[in-house]
Amino acid sequence: MDGVFGLGLGCDPSWEDACGAKPDLFVPHYCQGRRHEVRDHVISFKSYRLLSAPPMQTSTFTLALGLDHPVLDMKSWLIIGANNSSPTQDPKADLIPHLGWSQPMESRDPDGRFWVLELKAFGIGGKLKELKRPMGMIIDSGSSISSLPEEMCEALHVAMAAGVVDYGEGYVDLNHCTLDQQVTLYFNDDFTITAPSLKSFLDYRHTAGHMKTFSAFRSGLVGGTPFGLIGNALLRGLVIEFKYPNNPTLHKGSMRVAMRNPEGVVKFP
Repeated sequence: MDGVFGLGLGCDPSWEDACGAKPDLFVPHYCQGRRHEVRDHVISFKSYRLLSAPPMQTSTFTLALGLDHPVLDMKSWLIIGANNSSPTQDPKADLIPHLGWSQPMESRDPDGRFWVLELKAFGIGGKLKELKRPMGMIIDSGSSISSLPEEMCEALHVAMAAGVVDYGEGYVDLNHCTLDQQVTLYFNDDFTITAPSLKSFLDYRHTAGHMKTFSAFRSGLVGGTPFGLIGNALLRGLVIEFKYPNNPTLHKGSMRVAMRNPEGVVKFP
């Protein structure tokens, strides 16, 4: 996460050096304060809704980014708390319906600053490609552009029949390409993210001329880190539950992920 709403896993040490104190992280403070408080409310925003879950013992938040769909209601939701606070995890108590959780995956950032999963391979149109070495990927809902391994960027450009401008960014002529191939990202911890088509890798906010658009990814690492980045276009249609560590010296925080159930109804608490 990029720290929007104070949802980062940790803080860069430079912040403490500059300010003389560590910045507060909103979710842990809010969740711990709610241990003794029972009050549910819903805050509405223009493009997403924020749900407040019941009190909890572990600092947690849940994110579900929406999908454009002609029929189904797939808005974005942010829950300050767990998606299901039932002791038995009865699916009827899910706030955001889903199709089943992955196993919890511990963040791969040894410094505990970012929510990171480790990418080991990718597939385009069913053709699997192993990375030369696994690459940690920051999960960042606030970024529209993903930072991907060089070999993956090259394969995507070939699949899209993309041109490349002088400064390295790809562009696609929508009149002369086929974008219906699925793309699957394979992470350690036996977890995958599948984009339904190459359209998830295009940035439709900007154009490069008539019927041309730029790609929504670039090659390389996020500045000042050893990690790449998974942006919000690849997180849509998922429910992700982020759990802060009770003991940061032993654990670095964990995530679990599920596909949203598009036919389910989000429940207000």
